[in-house]
Amino acid sequence: MATNQLLKEKLDHDIEIERLYALIDGIAMHAMPDPKRLDKERVIHVIHYHINSICVE
Repeated sequence: MATNQLLKEKLDHDIEIERLYALIDGIAMHAMPDPKRLDKERVIHVIHYHINSICVE
């Protein structure tokens, strides 16, 4: 994403990598035991929301 200049300026790429790992780990930890609360559509929405928050429009 950085190579293709899709990310917002002034992002700390190392922090964003860790934040994405944490997001995915957290989703997995919560979706597996409680799939009714965190279903497939909600997981996709959360990931899209995060990606949209770091990408240029």
